[in-house]
Amino acid sequence: MQASTKIGNKSEIHVVEQTLITNLDVSSGDTFIWHKRSQIPGTMWLLRLQQGNEDVHIIYHVIVPIRPPDKTLEILEKDLKASGKKNITVIFRILSSG
Repeated sequence: MQASTKIGNKSEIHVVEQTLITNLDVSSGDTFIWHKRSQIPGTMWLLRLQQGNEDVHIIYHVIVPIRPPDKTLEILEKDLKASGKKNITVIFRILSSG
């Protein structure tokens, strides 16, 4: 899901994704992790193309069942920096049954 807002000259896009994948460490042996690790930077790239504006602030809300390990947060930050994307905020939202 995606929603755009504009306040003055500043634009924001809010993207919401729900996933069960909370571990992005490829050493865990799960081959699907490579897909997830490329999906988030790829989504950012597509949003930039769609908006045609490198200055738009993207807020990526990822809904997960448990808190991701610190290693996952480090990996995600490293992947996004390596992709050259700026003005991106990733927020993990924990949706628990309790």
